[in-house]
Amino acid sequence: MRGQLAGLHALPEVRTWIPPEDSLPALDLEIGNIVTSKLIVDPAQRREQLAAAVDKIATAALTPDYRKLLAARLYETALLVIARGNTDDARLCTTAAALTLDESVAASDNPFVVRLFDKVVKAPAEEPAAP
Repeated sequence: MRGQLAGLHALPEVRTWIPPEDSLPALDLEIGNIVTSKLIVDPAQRREQLAAAVDKIATAALTPDYRKLLAARLYETALLVIARGNTDDARLCTTAAALTLDESVAASDNPFVVRLFDKVVKAPAEEPAAP
């Protein structure tokens, strides 16, 4: 079930959620350093570095207060989703909320949190092979 939590970001109620505003400048700086780096030329290595940057910023942002806020939003979203008759997604919302509240679970081990940060990062497209 944990693997399905990132998919919650496709729900209309969650699609527009973004990370905390105060974490965005640090994320932007990390991404800028990676994208403009002359040392990282391999697209796979660049994607790996972007994923590491997302994990780093998500970990810093996932304070106890933000965990509570995010979990409360997920529980409220579960109520909206169940009102539409979607029991499975409502259950996923409550699972994501419980996982987010669990301080023993790192941000990088929570697919919902990782996707929250990852969706604001656009990985550079790989260059097509020359014909």
